[in-house]
Amino acid sequence: MLTFASSERSVNVSGLLDDRTAVQIVMAIHYRLRMIGASTVLNPKQALSPRELRCVMWAAKGRNTPDTAMLTGINPRTVQHYLDNARRKFDAQTVPQLIAMVKDRGLL
Repeated sequence: MLTFASSERSVNVSGLLDDRTAVQIVMAIHYRLRMIGASTVLNPKQALSPRELRCVMWAAKGRNTPDTAMLTGINPRTVQHYLDNARRKFDAQTVPQLIAMVKDRGLL
């Protein structure tokens, strides 16, 4: 829980921050707390195998399935299988969504 409570009866914050900066600060704090929470709670079903993680890593670097297959020395259909398994574990609809979820949890 995060609070900005004060024991003061009245606080004058005008002039300290403009509205836009205040919103940016709140959003940055919110995002950081969300990342901390996501990285501390890891569902066992979301544990990626080393090969799944390797395929996700290459996808995160912009490599397509044939490139990843060449780089890892495995069949392109196997690469797709690993990516599909990883998407299923994270309930991700797309590979970019999977990459974002894996990064948010600090696994990549």
